[in-house]
Amino acid sequence: MSSCGRHTYIVTSCKGGIGKSTVAANIAAVLAFEGHRTLLIDCDFSNRSLDLILGCEDSVVYDISDLVAGRAAPDRVIMCGDRSDELFFIPAPLTGSETFGASDFSDAVDRAADSVNAEFVIIDTPGAADGVLPAIAPAADGAVIVASHQPTSVRGAEKMGYILDRLGVDEQYLIINMFDAAAVLAGERS
Repeated sequence: MSSCGRHTYIVTSCKGGIGKSTVAANIAAVLAFEGHRTLLIDCDFSNRSLDLILGCEDSVVYDISDLVAGRAAPDRVIMCGDRSDELFFIPAPLTGSETFGASDFSDAVDRAADSVNAEFVIIDTPGAADGVLPAIAPAADGAVIVASHQPTSVRGAEKMGYILDRLGVDEQYLIINMFDAAAVLAGERS
């Protein structure tokens, strides 16, 4: 937990297309509906989708790269959710052409979270997030690793756990998404 009592979690995995963004949006929504001021940040620079999931794709003007680079202040970048007064959102850039360092990213997250008095920050990462994790991980108190129950996805989740360990993210949780209980019970899938 950060020194100001804020909890920051990254939602990640080694695979794309397993529902990380949906999981991140749902975690943030539940926290907000429970009355916790929550900031959701899309860091999937290669395939932003949280703006679509949240239904605000036509309202995006600024993104997290504008905040990190100092081109826009938090109040210009942060979007307010229609579903809850406690949910705030920062979109990813449409193209992933910018890079930034860990301290610049952490500073930007802190400024944004402070500006809305966020209790929780949920950061969505791309699949195979090795490239952005070194910049994002220092800002995190913990991580939610998302996998499907396919063997390759579970193996990827294990790999992501090792990567997070090396980056100093010790608090880790696993979500098995898209579990097909009927197929398992029918013997079609293990």
